[in-house]
Amino acid sequence: MSSSAFYCYGQTLIPTFNCVGVYWSPPAGATSIECQVRYRMSGDEEWRSALPLYFDEEVKEYRGSIVNLVPGRTYEVNLILNGTNIQETVSITTWAEEFPVADTVFLPAFSDEVLSVNRSGTPNGYILYTYENGTNATIKVSELDPYGIRIEENTSYVILRGLTVIGPGEHGIKIFNNSHDVVIEHCDITNWGTNHNDGWGMNLHSAIYSNQAPDIERLIIQYNRFHHPRTDANSWAERRSNGQYHPAGPQAVSLWNTNGNHVIRYNEVFSDDAHYFNDGFGAGDNKSFRGFPNKDSDIYGNFIQRCWDDGIESEGANNNVRIWGNYIDKTFTKIAIASTTIGPLYIWRNIVNESKRNGPETNSDLWEQGPFLKAGSDTVILPFKRTYVFHNTVLQPEGTTGTSRPTGSNQSISSSGGAILNLISRNNIFVSRSAGAVMEAGIESCTNSWDYDLYRGGVEQSCDTMLHEINGIDLGRELPQYDVNNQPGMFALASGAPGESAGVIIPNFNDNFNNIAPDMGAFERGSSPIKVGVSGDLLNAGNNEIITNLPDFESQNVEIISYPNPVIDHATIQFKNSQNQAQVKLRIIGIRGDIQMELAIDQLQKGSHQIEWKVPEKLRGGVYIVKLDLGSESFYRKIVLIR
Repeated sequence: MSSSAFYCYGQTLIPTFNCVGVYWSPPAGATSIECQVRYRMSGDEEWRSALPLYFDEEVKEYRGSIVNLVPGRTYEVNLILNGTNIQETVSITTWAEEFPVADTVFLPAFSDEVLSVNRSGTPNGYILYTYENGTNATIKVSELDPYGIRIEENTSYVILRGLTVIGPGEHGIKIFNNSHDVVIEHCDITNWGTNHNDGWGMNLHSAIYSNQAPDIERLIIQYNRFHHPRTDANSWAERRSNGQYHPAGPQAVSLWNTNGNHVIRYNEVFSDDAHYFNDGFGAGDNKSFRGFPNKDSDIYGNFIQRCWDDGIESEGANNNVRIWGNYIDKTFTKIAIASTTIGPLYIWRNIVNESKRNGPETNSDLWEQGPFLKAGSDTVILPFKRTYVFHNTVLQPEGTTGTSRPTGSNQSISSSGGAILNLISRNNIFVSRSAGAVMEAGIESCTNSWDYDLYRGGVEQSCDTMLHEINGIDLGRELPQYDVNNQPGMFALASGAPGESAGVIIPNFNDNFNNIAPDMGAFERGSSPIKVGVSGDLLNAGNNEIITNLPDFESQNVEIISYPNPVIDHATIQFKNSQNQAQVKLRIIGIRGDIQMELAIDQLQKGSHQIEWKVPEKLRGGVYIVKLDLGSESFYRKIVLIR
């Protein structure tokens, strides 16, 4: 990965793995002239259409994104101004998913010291920090240590892979300014943060954190687990010592005012009821022309659960920011976008489940619910630029035992952030908890367009010249009909149900529909499941409890060796038995406590032994514990499974 951006004659193309941000400023540009976009993979003959670019009248610039691209491929992009003879064709290459490694720093199996990452690589060769085969790399520090890992200022082209960080008093990984092209992958970060004197967690103590670092760019945060912070955030019903009710506390990823071009994908953010997050991903400054994640960034395939405020707080510039395919559960607001000051922002094919605002209340009929999207701008000083909302599904799960009301979002699009402007909504399943407004316009200037949605609840019609949802489907008091025979964890509409084949074609966003027209909602009937979390499995992401008290690996006096490590499909586990005819039990346990293999031997002779483990094909990647019980003693070894 490197910047690999293209700049030429008023055009700028900024790639990621799966998307390209497009910027074009031809002298003839105007709001009344549409800019069409076509693209094709290098070597192909046929052009494909993308969504036309948005024109920003203030800066006289067309901008937008091409999505659903293949990593590591070169594409031709053709830009056409309708009604003119002006067009340009340029080429751009998406990021490759393989990173060249120039040198590897092997870390010890266990360390109680903060790791300082200060070696930089080049675009042609990264510096990889990881564990050596047959060992592990666990960094378990004291609460007196502010960080587990420091990525020092001016550090670039580095990879942190397969590391476990436990116990720092503030942040698992702190990224200092002017760091770029940093990859953090397959890591496990837990038990971070410190309590305020009021008993709640200090705000924004995070698994990964940067503070007011405007020159940080191109961070890849992928296939990690951020779970069980040491502290707890307060809910909207729990008052802090400063008199405020706004949630504050730990987060998974907090990036303040960076330069963007990040990818945050396939991570799992989860905890228990005693250790809630404030936001999952976010930071500030929200009401600004930067914020989080700022620009040219992708957030997708993440599992996010238990946040008293926002699952994803994408607030600020949102300049060619793309958020798709995330599963967000047990948060107040799912995605906050107040405000989008530059745009365009794209939000599509996300699935959102339970919403809860008011803390420990167990009777779900009494819960206050939040929205799927908190949109709008609360000041006339800041603009609210274009936002696209396509093919999302708002679920309404049943309430707790003995209750009558569902527990999903109360509104789908809320104006709690101020007036909603410039928001285009298509092909969503928007199901409100009650008969209240499923979409609230606030003070509207007739710049919104909401249509072709399957919805339950009212739609505010506050524009005299435009009616919303002319082609939408009003479910009344009913709920959507999902396919009960579908793969578990998917929510495709049932055959013949309202919303099936009732969507509108959106170039580049639903090209591969299966019937006469796209289905409404995140799942196209008959298509593959959306990939979520480290394992890519929505059902397994964040489901089981974690082993919260990990053993001290460095204190062992019996050696257990697993090779290779990391494991792909097969591992050989070796150990020595120092006792004659000892009773032995060997288990491989997921870091959430799920037992993957168990072998008991009543009488094992003294000496060296080895056991073969064939990894089940469906087992998700991540950290696993080899636990060896020799008589009355237990010994451990941590291994990493790569998928």
